[in-house]
Amino acid sequence: MLFVHPGSAITANAGFFLGINNMKTPYMPFFVGDYLSDTMGLSCCEHGVYMLLLAVSWQRGPLPNDMDHLSRLAANPPIEALRYILDHFWTLTEKGWINARLEAERERVEALRERRSEAAKKAISARWNKGKPEDTNRIRDEYESNTNRIRDEYQTNTIQNQSQNQSQNHTHTQTQKYPPPGEGSGKRPTLADVADVLEHLNRKTGSAFRVKNANGKISKNAELVRLRIAEHGKDTLIRVIDLKCAQWLNDDKMHQYLRPGTLFRASKCEQYVGELTRTAPEDPAEAWARKRMEEWKS
Repeated sequence: MLFVHPGSAITANAGFFLGINNMKTPYMPFFVGDYLSDTMGLSCCEHGVYMLLLAVSWQRGPLPNDMDHLSRLAANPPIEALRYILDHFWTLTEKGWINARLEAERERVEALRERRSEAAKKAISARWNKGKPEDTNRIRDEYESNTNRIRDEYQTNTIQNQSQNQSQNHTHTQTQKYPPPGEGSGKRPTLADVADVLEHLNRKTGSAFRVKNANGKISKNAELVRLRIAEHGKDTLIRVIDLKCAQWLNDDKMHQYLRPGTLFRASKCEQYVGELTRTAPEDPAEAWARKRMEEWKS
């Protein structure tokens, strides 16, 4: 079986006359043995007419029942040759002239293409498992959680090792368990400071983040907050919460990131603190109230 491309030299004349557009299937199956057995005895002209009509019909469907039009499609052959090919190899229907073998091959090729397309879609879906948005969110959340945990554990262990080294060198300098205080922080953060930050976040977002977990131990969220308070200060974190709530609270896509794992992650928090130097966006509720007050005064 050969696969004949309808846009090749064999259909150049048909393309010249009609400006043929390619179909979804750019090739036409061609069974050499079957063709030769069915067309023995045809003249060169009749072979050309038959092949041109097959190629045009493959791309455009049933041929029109118009002898002048068909003659142009077949490159203006003798009218007797055109009539002979139509009478022996084509059938006139309500839609036009059709070739039974060509239509059967068209259905077979289309069915095969659909099966391959469905198989490819299933293979891609099974491989990447990204059919649902929550899968992507879950993977991202797990990645961020693991990254934050490793970074904070490394930071805490580094400080503890420094403290142990200083004790071994018999220094009397008091060491800190947490990083050096940043702007707005003059002392080591307490659980009360951590609770203030988490409660402010809960009030703003309607969440229920806790300082301690069910076992009575300091929660991972609280540890994140305590590390960031030591770096930037409690008041700065509260301002960060206000800033991001003004930006994300009413955003369906970003609302989910109003959580300690995002707001107080080391690299992210540094970025958010930097944004505080700009003009913070006005809270929507405060903007509405201010506008109503100005209208009332006027």
